[in-house]
Amino acid sequence: MDEVKRLIHYYQTLKTKIEFIRNYFECLDVVFKKSSDVLSRATQLPRDTEWNDTNLLNLVELSAKQKEMFDHASNSYIELFKELNDLENQVNEEILHIETNLSKVIEQEEQKNKELEKAKIAHLESWIMNKDPWITDICLKTAIKNITPPPYNYKENNDFVISGMKSMYTDKFLNIQDLYTQLLNKFCKEQKVLYSDLSEISHLKFSISHNTEKYYDVSSENGKEVNESKIINAYEEIMQNMNIDLSKKDINIYKNIEPIKYGMYKIKRGLTREWSIVFVSVTRSKFIHFFQIFNLNKICQKYSNLLNKLQNSNNKSIVSIFDSKKNLLNEFDEKNLLLLGDEIRDNIDKLINSLIITINLKDKIINLEKDKKLITVNEKEQNGISSLFGLNELKIKSFTLSSCYELYFSMKKNLEPEKSNITENEEISAPLEISKNIVVKIEEENPWTK
Repeated sequence: MDEVKRLIHYYQTLKTKIEFIRNYFECLDVVFKKSSDVLSRATQLPRDTEWNDTNLLNLVELSAKQKEMFDHASNSYIELFKELNDLENQVNEEILHIETNLSKVIEQEEQKNKELEKAKIAHLESWIMNKDPWITDICLKTAIKNITPPPYNYKENNDFVISGMKSMYTDKFLNIQDLYTQLLNKFCKEQKVLYSDLSEISHLKFSISHNTEKYYDVSSENGKEVNESKIINAYEEIMQNMNIDLSKKDINIYKNIEPIKYGMYKIKRGLTREWSIVFVSVTRSKFIHFFQIFNLNKICQKYSNLLNKLQNSNNKSIVSIFDSKKNLLNEFDEKNLLLLGDEIRDNIDKLINSLIITINLKDKIINLEKDKKLITVNEKEQNGISSLFGLNELKIKSFTLSSCYELYFSMKKNLEPEKSNITENEEISAPLEISKNIVVKIEEENPWTK
């Protein structure tokens, strides 16, 4: 951005020089016009024809030629003034374009910085208010990534816009500066014609062009690694400062807040008859999150056949024991189901606005109906009507028995998050790093169903 501001300074300097040249020409024009007027009066001074003095006639003829020369010079300045005005208007127009585009970039940068500050505050509050920091951590990393240079979001990144501005307006500046030089050379040539006796001066070469800084986009082979390092360093710095603030409140930041289980499931809440396909994530902080996925167009298109098959399984409003005996998914589908979950996990930052439900599992009753591949979540304390009609009940239906067990055990698992005092030398995981799933064998004895 500083380079673009420097380029604006070059334009403004050129504009000032054009104004100086125009004022200089105006002064010369006054000299020529007044000289022409005085010489005209000199040729009209009364003289006696009887003098018959050739020298006087030569003086009058010389004055007439000088007047003609000054008139021609004054007329030539009309075209010079027009070209100078056009050149100045062009410079003003380019300055306006640069400042307008730069103001948009600055506004976007300010907005991104506001979003980063908002994400930092939200992440800090999640620790203070005992909410799941995993969600706000994703928002924080996304905000950091948005203000980081390429290759992340390269075409949308402001550095890419600024680079394009530098290249385009530098070329335009050099063209305008060349026109400015041509104008001065044109003036010198006309002066040489008008003042043949001043040829030595007119032979002086103007050195108008100065060393203009040129801009080149240098691509680095390890650009991605460099920018990943910038993101990690920015994240570490924020977390270190946040840890200092939280430690004053006797609140410790956990080392690992990543999910312990995630995947594709379908859910139904309360009395609704509709099942919804969602992406589910259980975190170490004993929270479970449910996301809609259909705004991930590329991923949904890639797995369209699988999603259509999962969607068709939603037609039934009642889950029966016979459903589990039907092989909805074949071995290939089950493999793709895991791959789909992994790809969504890699793009979880794009789903933050698609979060539909978040539940704290610490105060919930969780039951498993393994024959139906069904998990139910209820409040520990609820009134008679809610208990009778299941108003607060959430049902989670799995597409495979293994994923049902894995989700159930991750929800029931008592994990004590590792507490950490983050130091400068301590490595923090890269943005949106994928954690490993819990793997539970189907044949493993399930103590919760005895």
